[in-house]
Order: sequence, then structure tokens, then C-alpha cells
Amino acid sequence: MLKSIRLSPWFMWIQAVTFYFYQFIIRVATGNLKEPLTIEFNLSASQYGLFASYWLISYALLQVPVGIALDKWGSRKIFSLSALLCGVGTLIMSCTESFSWLCFSRLLIGAGSASGFIGTFKISSEWFDAKRLPLLVGSISAIGVLGASLAGAPMVVLQQSVGWRAIFFGLSLTAFVLSIVYMLVLRDKKLPSHISLKEIKQQILHLVTEPQIWLLGFVGFLLYTPVSVLAEVWGPAFMKQVYGFSSIESAFASSFIFYGNAFGSFFAGWVFSKFISNKRFFSLFMFLATFSMAVVIWVKLSGFWMLCCGLFFVGSMVGAENMVFPLGARYVEQSFQGLSASIINLLVMVGAIALQPGIGFVMDYLWEGHMEGGFPVYTIEQYKWGLSALIVSMILGIVLSLFVKGKTKGGK
Repeated sequence: MLKSIRLSPWFMWIQAVTFYFYQFIIRVATGNLKEPLTIEFNLSASQYGLFASYWLISYALLQVPVGIALDKWGSRKIFSLSALLCGVGTLIMSCTESFSWLCFSRLLIGAGSASGFIGTFKISSEWFDAKRLPLLVGSISAIGVLGASLAGAPMVVLQQSVGWRAIFFGLSLTAFVLSIVYMLVLRDKKLPSHISLKEIKQQILHLVTEPQIWLLGFVGFLLYTPVSVLAEVWGPAFMKQVYGFSSIESAFASSFIFYGNAFGSFFAGWVFSKFISNKRFFSLFMFLATFSMAVVIWVKLSGFWMLCCGLFFVGSMVGAENMVFPLGARYVEQSFQGLSASIINLLVMVGAIALQPGIGFVMDYLWEGHMEGGFPVYTIEQYKWGLSALIVSMILGIVLSLFVKGKTKGGK
């Protein structure tokens, strides 16, 4: 009995992080399946970018409502519903012939994924001591992005064998199984049903009027852009056009951002405990990420593995993004950890809503009308100028990092 009690925090955490792992697969898969989707639905770059951004729209808009729901009704019910929404979304995607329904399915997947990180963060904060949070958050992110790596080259190989529709049908069945498991097995340490609407309003007002919460959210977003924009959406197409790799090689190379991010999430959690100043920690990682991102985009690295190393380094540096969450948790009571994480995560994701389709719009603006096989073809320069929006946003992140207050050790 005693042994089961000791294991229960990890048992609950593993269940939660499994869903985070799963939702990373379905959110990243579309980036590596761009070519078959573009051909089948006859999409331009801006249409594809718009389709990809629908996940972020529902994901971002639901962060605060989901954070409130997690604090008020607990993780079991929310995770069960979230997995169900992902299952319905992927099922529609596997069957539809309409671009409108394709976008709607992406909205449902984003809605279902909205609880993935903040729900796992809340379970971590409930079941474990606060001093473990930095490393736990790094672990959550690392496991999630390893899921994203499965949506890389393995997904492309599988698509060539069975087709993308069969893949999403299988993913829908997986989500339905997870939904049942969470309803039957997942448990909350405590169910804070006593939280009133007045208390929720007070905490929201407290958080949205705290300048550091906004600053941490924007610093997190600007650090995360190489993952949310390059790795998740535009990376494989960029590698294929600029470096001349095959679809499988491009997907594999793009996955190195995720591998780096998995390593960097652990590494940043360890480095975070060693730094004295928060602003020095974030500005250093942001500068190194910006420099390496500029090299990847504008300097044609010699050889496949050299590029993979560059992408791995980019991913490692942006792993520092995870540390905005334990910092933000210092500004709220423990019973509102879900709300705190949701507001910061909303800010982290909201910028990508503009950047994902924005890069496509820049490329369409520069496009000279060249077509092959019935869909647009973009030049190397058009890809580079479109993705330069990442570099500009990350330079802004360096500046904002200098205004993060406090120390990494003890207190604010």
C-alpha cells in the first residue's frame, strides 16, 4: 500500500505527459505532410500557412478557459474531453474532401491539445514539490518534442506506404482510447471545487495586471518561434527547397530542432539553477538562438549532418523557453497554477498565429507565378526572406529579455 502511494505521483504524471506526447505528434504531422496535403487540396503557401495556424488559433484562445477548468474541475475530466476532441478532429481530417472541413478539423485538434501542457504542468505542481518544477517542466517539454520527432521522417515513410488519411485515422483511434483511460484511471490529488467565480476573476485580474507575466509570455513566445514556425510548419519544405534534400531527409533534418529542444529543456533547467540573474539567463539563450537561426537560414551549411547540428543547436537554445512557467508560478497561489500557466502559454502561442501564415503571405507576395504539377513553387530566396521574420522576432526577444526581473534562486 505504501509503495503504491509513493508511486502514484509519477503514475499520474506519466499519464498526463503521454497525452502531451500524443498531441505533439498530431500538431507537427501536417508540417511533414505538406506536399500530399498541398497537392490533394491544391493549396498555395498562404492557404497552407492559414490551415496550419488554425491549430494555434483554437489552442491559444482556449488556454485561459482550460486553465480555469483545470483549477475548478480537475485534470481527469478535462484530459478525457481533450483526448475526445483530438479523436474527433483527426477522424474528420482522415475523411474530408473539403478544405473548409480540413481547417475545422485543425481547430478541433487545437482545442483538444489546449490542455496538453498546462494540464501536465498543473499535475506536476500538485503532486510534486515546487523546487522540482524547473526540471519537471524541462522533462515535460523533452518528452513532448520526442513525440514530435515521430511526426518527422517516420511519418513521411509511413505516409508513402499507407497514405496520410490512414495515419490520421489511426491517430483518431489512439485518442479515443486515451479518453477512456483518463476517465477510468486518471485521478486528481485534490479537486478544488470550492473555487468561486469571484476568486477566479480576482486571480485573472492579478495576473493580467502583472507586467512580468506579460513579459515572460512574450519572451517565451519569441524563444519558441523556431519550434512553432520552422520545425512544426515550414522546416521540411525549407530544407527540401534550399538544401535539395528528399522529403524523408528534410523531415529527418527538421526533427533535429526537436531533438535539440528535448536536450535543451533538461539543459536549460539545470543552467537555470546556476544563474543568479533571470535576465542574463534569458538574454544569453535568446542571443545564441538568434545567431544560430540566422546561420541556418542565410548560410548554406555544407553537408546534411552539419545542417542537423545547426538545427540541434537552435533547438537546444530555445529550450530555455520552458523556464518562463516556473517563474510565472511565483506570481500566483498554488491552487491557481493551471491559470498561471495558461495565461503565459497563451502569450507564448499567440504570436505564432501571425507568424505561421505570415511567412506564407510574404512568400506569396514575392512569388513570381511559377507552377509545377499544379501547385506553386517558391525560390530559395523567397523561402529565406519569408523565414527571416523569425530572425527579426528573436532580435526583439533579446531586447525584451533584458527587462525580466528577479533571480533564479529563491523568490522573485
